[in-house]
Amino acid sequence: MQPGPMSLAVAAIVNDAFLEMFITQKRLGELLGGIPQQTISQYLRGDRALDMDLFVSLCRVLRLDPLEVITAALGATE
Repeated sequence: MQPGPMSLAVAAIVNDAFLEMFITQKRLGELLGGIPQQTISQYLRGDRALDMDLFVSLCRVLRLDPLEVITAALGATE
């Protein structure tokens, strides 16, 4: 199943925050419990939808408020 507009909007917001952290995708995967770099890349590009638990963990690592991310993504899809 292809990610929908909301997933793509979330991915764009998360990717922007990731780029500001100046860490590698490999390191981000390690911080999230050992997710392979290739999978992190798919999440950041929006090729793969995040489940809620991973989304919240990713927000914590990237110092994002999950509710603000969802609100911004909703605004971007309207």
